[in-house]
Amino acid sequence: MENPLEAYETTEALTYGLAGLGSLNVGATELLGTNYVQDAIGTGNMELAAFAFGAGGAALLAQKLDLAEVWED
Repeated sequence: MENPLEAYETTEALTYGLAGLGSLNVGATELLGTNYVQDAIGTGNMELAAFAFGAGGAALLAQKLDLAEVWED
């Protein structure tokens, strides 16, 4: 069985992971009222985590909409 992440560079796979984790956390926060990322890393680092999730999402959008060449194809 082939690993689906082998097609991506490490940074691209990490960015997909950050964006996915961020979106899942927002969904869980809205539906369940529990912020799992904040519980895991503490309240003091939440701004840094939100920045990382946002940067990951912005990089993915820029790549997918052909606005910027974030990763070489």
